[in-house]
Amino acid sequence: MNSTPISGQSIRLSGIKKSSKSINLQSLINKTKNLSNDNKIELVNLICYLNVALRSRYSGLENDPNIRYFKYKDLKSGNFKITQEGVKKVLESIFDNVLNEDVSKIISMCTHRHTTFDPVNSFTKTAQQFFKDVNLNCNVKTLKDIKKSLDSNLKIKLENKLLNILIKCANNNLSFMNLEGADLEGADLNKTCLNMANLKMANLEGANLEEASLTNANLEGASLTHANLSRATLITINLSRANLTNANLEGATLIDVVNLNFANLSRANLEGASITHADLRNANLRGANLKRANLERANLTNANLEGANLEEANLTAVIGLPITAIFEEIQQKYQIKFNYLPNEIKIENKSCNISLVDLEDDTDVIVLVNKSSRQGENVYKVYEADSLIEWLKKNYIDPITKNTVVFYMPNKQV
Repeated sequence: MNSTPISGQSIRLSGIKKSSKSINLQSLINKTKNLSNDNKIELVNLICYLNVALRSRYSGLENDPNIRYFKYKDLKSGNFKITQEGVKKVLESIFDNVLNEDVSKIISMCTHRHTTFDPVNSFTKTAQQFFKDVNLNCNVKTLKDIKKSLDSNLKIKLENKLLNILIKCANNNLSFMNLEGADLEGADLNKTCLNMANLKMANLEGANLEEASLTNANLEGASLTHANLSRATLITINLSRANLTNANLEGATLIDVVNLNFANLSRANLEGASITHADLRNANLRGANLKRANLERANLTNANLEGANLEEANLTAVIGLPITAIFEEIQQKYQIKFNYLPNEIKIENKSCNISLVDLEDDTDVIVLVNKSSRQGENVYKVYEADSLIEWLKKNYIDPITKNTVVFYMPNKQV
């Protein structure tokens, strides 16, 4: 099967399109009669979608096959790709055994000899005869609903059962598509390629984007609440002001200057996600699960990390990480609680071993305690807070003893 996008025009030129008299549909009719009611409905929906989408204004291709942006006024181009492989994928979810000739027959019966949309004579004569032979209804209302949604570039919601057919017919390749403001709520985009897609302000609430590829995609202002992005690839994308509340990004890869500025990731699951170099300025990460996430060189300036789980997260060279979050991460790493030191302790140093500055009475300090020294006796080493924070962001260990418990003492006398 060919994975090259097709349109009504290319089908007519290639000879796939056959007249109602020359196409033999008997084998397909026999298969259809043995289908369950649910599969018959799925087949009707496929035929309805193809009868609309194979019009050149929707699936027509420009001379440059790499450009797929929708230009409504230019009938030579369209936004909705259809491939023979994709149509076969839909048919395989309906029939047990799908032959290449079955795909050609379905495509032929759905291809009009004209490019305009006639709401009265909306199905081809071949499709009408097929429906009659298998005792199925020609659902003109479904055709009109599809047309209305495609005319709006999916801003008007297309039923999910039809939307999933659209995705499959494109062979799960929606790259380069202009879906700005599209309503894709609940769409099944599992393993779908959305590279270079424009999804600005799109509604992807509850969508399944597991293992989807979104390299160079624009998701600015998109709604991804409760979306499943587990193991998805998001490279050089724009998620500025996107809403990812309760989204699942477990194992996702987000790298190369990802823009998450002002993004809402509250309660999002980012466990094990790679978010290196990400721009998370002003992002809402309240209650987010960042366990084992790789945040190396990410920018967290003014980010809200209240209640975020940073256990075992890689915070190497992170910019703007709040002091409280650093201590929470250290606390989880060493499984200890922060307490103030007892009044009578023996301090071994009077200057910081990192910055070498003398520790004054009003210096903010951190005290690292060696738990396994001198036959059980604790040894306390004091560091200037800012210097040790910078050290811990890169090293996570006591500069001297390595195995440590951390105490934070703001503005307390050593």
